[in-house]
Amino acid sequence: MRRLATTLVLLSAVLVTGTAFAANQPPTADQIMKMVRATVVVPVDWDGTYDVFDSTYDCTGAWLANGTDADTICGGKDYSPSAPGSPVTFDCTGTTTATTFEMTCTASWDLYPNCTANFNVASNGTISGGTYFIVSVVRITYSGTDPYCSVYNTPTCRQYNRHGTRTGPAPADYCATPTRRTSWGQVKTFYR
Repeated sequence: MRRLATTLVLLSAVLVTGTAFAANQPPTADQIMKMVRATVVVPVDWDGTYDVFDSTYDCTGAWLANGTDADTICGGKDYSPSAPGSPVTFDCTGTTTATTFEMTCTASWDLYPNCTANFNVASNGTISGGTYFIVSVVRITYSGTDPYCSVYNTPTCRQYNRHGTRTGPAPADYCATPTRRTSWGQVKTFYR
């Protein structure tokens, strides 16, 4: 099931499909955008279904791609910061209001001994009436003493611009949470 939401809105409904990573291969900037989508409670004002237009650029401003999508944002809900099964866990900080948000998320992942991929995602967005606009910049750098770490892993920087237009309310059954948030260990204790 895809839940997108660009940070607040990416901080909201999220692409909740797990991202699989091959050994010694860092996630791409696109995969990072899918993993970092949600770490705070989404204000109710962002609730709804949206038609979305995305533009992707490198950080020099060169256009890379456009795309369209549908998005459902469940206001008043919180989401986990990383995709299930992901080797990367993001630490995010930021602020939200009913109409704006800003957020920065960081993480690192050991690719192999003495080589670490470092991730930084900075996002800000606004909503007015029935439209939102969000800009997110994803930076991936590499550090470590292995001489091949910086030779084979070039830094990456992408900017994602997301325009959403509300098309209706979020479906109640889509946004319902039928279970209580808990850890797997706590779930197992209920049945022992």
